[in-house]
Amino acid sequence: MTSITAYSDGSCNIKTREGGVGILLLIDNQEKHISIGYSNTTISRMEMRGVLFSIKEFPINETGSLTIYSDSQFVVNSFNKGWLKTWIMQDFVDRKNSDIWKEIVSELKLRHNMKFSIIHTRGHQKDLTNEINYGNAVADILASYKNFKTFIKDF
Repeated sequence: MTSITAYSDGSCNIKTREGGVGILLLIDNQEKHISIGYSNTTISRMEMRGVLFSIKEFPINETGSLTIYSDSQFVVNSFNKGWLKTWIMQDFVDRKNSDIWKEIVSELKLRHNMKFSIIHTRGHQKDLTNEINYGNAVADILASYKNFKTFIKDF
């Protein structure tokens, strides 16, 4: 039974459109980092990619749980307020970033034995003795577009 906790964050410079995804993963108490830079992107796409990459870390056909902490209220609300279900029923017509949303849905279907939850956390908190604040701070550092020398073109 697999247990993953992911702290996910995204960044983007609105002038240069360079961004990054950063994730701190705790996989059965082992730590793993993901940090990828993108060009021609947006902050929403980076936040969504953080969730997507976290889901992809969960093994297909395994049972267990994935809990994602994100400071993106939009992304968290998309799941928790049922917006994503509505977009699926509408076949993502006129939905921005439908390519990533569709991939997220596809990856979740592949992991039908996984218990999935996503929780909003406020970003940039000072008390790093709090595990969630610490995880978010690490993800924020990993996501910073300023740290990348190379970028993958997003779209």
